[in-house]
Amino acid sequence: MSKTFKFVLSKTQRLNEGNSLTEEVKKCKLHEVYEAEKLQFIKTKFRELIKKEWNEGLIYKDFKDFYDEEIGKNDNTNYFWITINPKNNITIKELQKEIERYVKRTFIKSYIYVYEQRASKENGKDMGEGLHSHLLIERDMSANVSPYDIQKRTRVAFKNICDSQNKSILHFKQMPEEYIIDKFNYITNKNLDEEHIDKKQKQEYDKKWREENLIKSYYASNNLEKKYQSYINGEEEIQQQKEND
Repeated sequence: MSKTFKFVLSKTQRLNEGNSLTEEVKKCKLHEVYEAEKLQFIKTKFRELIKKEWNEGLIYKDFKDFYDEEIGKNDNTNYFWITINPKNNITIKELQKEIERYVKRTFIKSYIYVYEQRASKENGKDMGEGLHSHLLIERDMSANVSPYDIQKRTRVAFKNICDSQNKSILHFKQMPEEYIIDKFNYITNKNLDEEHIDKKQKQEYDKKWREENLIKSYYASNNLEKKYQSYINGEEEIQQQKEND
């Protein structure tokens, strides 16, 4: 018999005085209450533990990604923004090889991507340090691959060069179509605002680093560039109409 149970029995002894039930029955009934409360307590503590592990991404990670980002909930959104941060020992050539292979996947209709590093005169890092890549891809609906499956396949595709299950290492986000211009501008370094001051600062190093490694300023499929230009033209027409009004 546990100390807790003994304590409960001692405190409730007076309540049992005068009761016609036998002592064995009294203990049995109280024991049932005790066990029920103990089970409820354990359930509560386990619920707290599971919630903590869920929030930290330690359990049911795939489902948590699905739940947090609502991948697949809005099946009309066909664009995805991906950032890949490879391991420190991965070279630019190795990263290029994996991305070039990835954008040939049948579920990708169009794409634009860029290779960057994080050094600048302002932050004192060595040029080429902090290698990473940003990609904007469009889903090919004819491939019949859900957004959730695209995310899973993307994480598998880059598992050899980064900790792809870590959301801060391989960031994957469903992107509403109205943000295409913003992401296209980000990749091509056009119209950067003050929120992207760090990106502005490292342009000098980025340009020199790309030249030394024979890397283009960005890579894109023609169909996505044409769509981007059509958006730009549409915005210019709207702006011109506002000015005329």
